[in-house]
Amino acid sequence: MTLAATMLAGLAVVPALAQFTQQRSGFAPGQTDPFDSILARRIVMTTLGRQNDQVHDIIDGPGEAEEAAARLRLDNIGVFLLGIPEMFPEGSYVYSKELEEEDPSRVTTALPQLWENWDDFYTRSLVAAETAYRAGRAASWEELVRLTEDLEGQCESCHNEYRQNPEPIKFPPEPAQ
Repeated sequence: MTLAATMLAGLAVVPALAQFTQQRSGFAPGQTDPFDSILARRIVMTTLGRQNDQVHDIIDGPGEAEEAAARLRLDNIGVFLLGIPEMFPEGSYVYSKELEEEDPSRVTTALPQLWENWDDFYTRSLVAAETAYRAGRAASWEELVRLTEDLEGQCESCHNEYRQNPEPIKFPPEPAQ
């Protein structure tokens, strides 16, 4: 099941690669086009959401039989969360209603407050990463469930503070009509 889920996730990412900026002129090594930063973080956040949904499916399902799979996904979530702040470089707040209508994958769903309150955002990401780490190593199933619920609250709180309600990016993109 894990291999199949990994393969499906990989298939979802391949079409997204075509959306990354193909023209690199104007960006020195180590600099990222703001549109690529936005797309990268939207892909990663979508992947995090899927991992989270799978953990909750395991918790809500028959129970401890898939405990190892839940722990693996919590580890993945923790690793992603450690890198999340680096996906929000200064200058990557790109949003306009017109651009959103033209291509929603090229606008940020982050609010300007994220950059204005950077230390808070950064700390929230690290605290959530630690919670995911602890959940993945919980001594009991009950502790795993409790920490996963704590993590869910931390993610929702950060989204409520720093994210507008986004339309999910569809992978693969729907063909033009």
